[in-house]
Amino acid sequence: MKTYRPNFKLAEEKAIEFIGYLDKKELPIKLMKFKKVFNNLEIKTYSWYSKKMGLSIEKVCEDLGSEDGCCVYNDLNGKYRIYYNDTIENEGRKRWTLAHELGHYALKHHEMYGQNIMQRNSISNENYEAFEKEANCFARNLIAPPHVIFHFEEKDPSIIEHICKVSSEAAQNIFRFLYKGVREYGIGYSKDYAEKLGFKDFIHQVNNRYFCKNCRVHYTIEKPSYCSCCGNKALTKTIYKFGDEFEMKYPAVVVVDFNGRAKSCPCCQNEELDYEGNYCNVCSTYLVNECADVYDDNPFGDQGILVESCGTKLSGNARYCHKCGNPSRFMNAGHLKAWNYTPIEIDELDEIPF
Repeated sequence: MKTYRPNFKLAEEKAIEFIGYLDKKELPIKLMKFKKVFNNLEIKTYSWYSKKMGLSIEKVCEDLGSEDGCCVYNDLNGKYRIYYNDTIENEGRKRWTLAHELGHYALKHHEMYGQNIMQRNSISNENYEAFEKEANCFARNLIAPPHVIFHFEEKDPSIIEHICKVSSEAAQNIFRFLYKGVREYGIGYSKDYAEKLGFKDFIHQVNNRYFCKNCRVHYTIEKPSYCSCCGNKALTKTIYKFGDEFEMKYPAVVVVDFNGRAKSCPCCQNEELDYEGNYCNVCSTYLVNECADVYDDNPFGDQGILVESCGTKLSGNARYCHKCGNPSRFMNAGHLKAWNYTPIEIDELDEIPF
């Protein structure tokens, strides 16, 4: 049997091909989705195998020849089954194992070498190592596509670990491999190509995610100076998504179209707005949420100094302009309550003064 040389270019191309099969182009890659993409692929856990065969997990590891996972090929029906050890606590390690075994499947190593299961004692060391390197290359490009992570504004292994959901060790290795190639070999990654792969919106979200410590809300917006929810100026740029952890205190948004125009009137709920113009044809409410004029407070009781609107179109839930800090039109009109608004509850037993 001839010695096989790893084809890293093919492994990279196959990883990109697999990413193309996924509907949502975002990280972390949903690896379990691939069992629905391919009708000749199954993915099972060691726990499933343990229960089915009446074996301990230790015995399963021994039978399958790996503590982490393996890929088994049935040459009678041309189907594959990937097993991974779900009892391992490190989630990143489990994801890497699954991506690695998908690499063996994608690159057809079993069919190429005529083996039902890839084990070191069943093929030559040289070929075994070559197949392992190819599968690792596939896993790295699938789970942490360099065309995408290269365009994260913040460069740090911890970012790869968090966004790609890999182990700390894997994130360090991916980071070194990526930037060593850039520095020493002049490898480049086009942003146009990343967008062609479908990751334009995802990259924008990662690079423009902010968190407000005052109202504890996160959102994606480009270069804000003020929080659009509470008007606070102290914003933190972060790759981490905090918002799901907090209960938002403000009411739901007014749904707007791409031009910032409400799809139904926030005042009278008129939905027949399929005409040109920015005013409701029933109650004359202005339908576009944008930065509004505001008067500075004057300690002498006069109206104060006019701070003109910067004219920025805003999202349907923006209470304040993220550029200049002025209140929004929807906020001024009362269509949106303050982020910390709490309705006053009147005890039924209290005397109502009217």
